[in-house]
Amino acid sequence: MKCIIVNDDTSMRKTIEKLIAQTDDMEFVSAFNTTFEAHVFLKSIKIDVVFFDIQMYDVNNLEFLQNIPENIFVIYIPEFSPFANTSCKTDIQHLSEPVISKRFKKGVDEARVFLELIQEEKSDISDDYFVI
Repeated sequence: MKCIIVNDDTSMRKTIEKLIAQTDDMEFVSAFNTTFEAHVFLKSIKIDVVFFDIQMYDVNNLEFLQNIPENIFVIYIPEFSPFANTSCKTDIQHLSEPVISKRFKKGVDEARVFLELIQEEKSDISDDYFVI
């Protein structure tokens, strides 16, 4: 599965890139800081999965999501919780890695099911999938 990351948080992008590299059937293609860059890219390259930060400070988030082709699976990425029991961002990331890894695996598993159904040409499948 070819995938891109749309996220303006460098540490989160690196974490997701690492998880993608550890997943056999996934290919990291590119990462973007803005939805505009990602939108232009998606017009020319076929992608299967988009990892998307739903809390990016980009005014075009909603427009970007509305224009993603229906045969691309979107995995939404929330930021780290501001209520974590630590004062250091690196500690938050370290503590959250197992959680991130578990959610990553679950999202990728859902993407596999979705993409398999798309390949079987079940045209209405995109109506049934919205995963956070």
